[in-house]
Amino acid sequence: MYSEVLAEMDRNTIMYMCEDMQNQYNDMQNTIQTQKSQLVQKDTVIAEKDKLIEELQSKLKEKEA
Repeated sequence: MYSEVLAEMDRNTIMYMCEDMQNQYNDMQNTIQTQKSQLVQKDTVIAEKDKLIEELQSKLKEKEA
């Protein structure tokens, strides 16, 4: 009887640990997706600013000439 209770406790502990690890994994995946999305947005902003810089530099060269 005592060993059956311990075996059941071990199974429950293993299930709990697996569920906890799965939850941690899911949380990390969500974090990664959020960060990827943020990087894409920042890359877009940087590309827009680079384009603006090029346009302004071109206008400056025209004025200097």
